[in-house]
Amino acid sequence: VEYCALLSGASDLIVNVRGKSLQEISAFVSRELALIEGVTATSTQFVMKKYKELGVCLFGDEDDDRRRVSL
Repeated sequence: VEYCALLSGASDLIVNVRGKSLQEISAFVSRELALIEGVTATSTQFVMKKYKELGVCLFGDEDDDRRRVSL
């Protein structure tokens, strides 16, 4: 676990977990987090690519191949 925070809104907590594989993270969620008393559901999402972190643009000089979605 790298980070844990209390949230407002639909979810109560966010827990950022780093693992070596999808299977390692899945095992952690099912064997550790899901078994905590009071945990009624989990939702797992994965970071695909970081664009900015702690105020620093990580890919400032690279071409952005994403399509424009607004004018």
